Amino acid sequence: MAEYSVVGKSVERTDGRVKVTGRARYAGDLVAPGMLHGKILRSPVAHAKILNIDTSRAKALPGVMAVITGKDFPGIPFGTRPDIRDQIPMPITKVHHFGEGVAAVAAVDEDTAEEALDLITVDYEELPVVLTGADALKPNAPLVNEFKNSNIAYTSDFIFGDVEKGFKEADYIKTETFSSQRVTVGFIEPHACLAEVDPSGRVLLQGSKQSPYITWRHMCRALDIPLSKMRIVNPFVGGGFSGKHDPFDVDFAAVRMAQITIVLSRSS
Repeated sequence: MAEYSVVGKSVERTDGRVKVTGRARYAGDLVAPGMLHGKILRSPVAHAKILNIDTSRAKALPGVMAVITGKDFPGIPFGTRPDIRDQIPMPITKVHHFGEGVAAVAAVDEDTAEEALDLITVDYEELPVVLTGADALKPNAPLVNEFKNSNIAYTSDFIFGDVEKGFKEADYIKTETFSSQRVTVGFIEPHACLAEVDPSGRVLLQGSKQSPYITWRHMCRALDIPLSKMRIVNPFVGGGFSGKHDPFDVDFAAVRMAQITIVLSRSS
């Protein structure tokens, strides 16, 4: 094997040394001059109409630079396929799950941002909850998404051969229902990002993303900006396991508040 430089040899990872020496910078490590700190207020209920969001006290708190809700976005839904574009950056008329972000604040420091969240009042009208796929398929099931008249996002049929003929010719047919435990993606690094807007209005988003191109296209659509007006740079990702392909409310909130605060800084 002496004639090979790679095959059969121990090859050092290109990112190995910078990570084990602690020099790798992750999304949560990013800082910028004059950086504001953002926090998101999340829903305490799983399914409810949003009757009103009062952000007046939060906006009046010294040190708070921006407060946004779903109404501060264009309201354009996004999604991986054209026929299932049913997501928006933040909810406008109702919340769809426990913990969904309903408002966000940007302040001069983290403590002020946290305090501002406590000053936001949200009036909810709770709705029936759909907890399983079987419940969602019932004829009178509550509609989870306001952009669709069905709880079915899309269907895909995989049929090979004549299934009915196969059943008729089968000596034995057994029907079972299988279930498994709930599975969710878990990673050490939380969602975090840093958004900046330059004087021309071009956005720079740095965040813990596994698929920057997916995030880029979805965000430009939902923010109603050209693809040329946004750039995404990935720092080191501290674990993803397929859970960081799409944009999240933290990404949208950071960009929107960066857009708002740069306008404020220009006008002042």
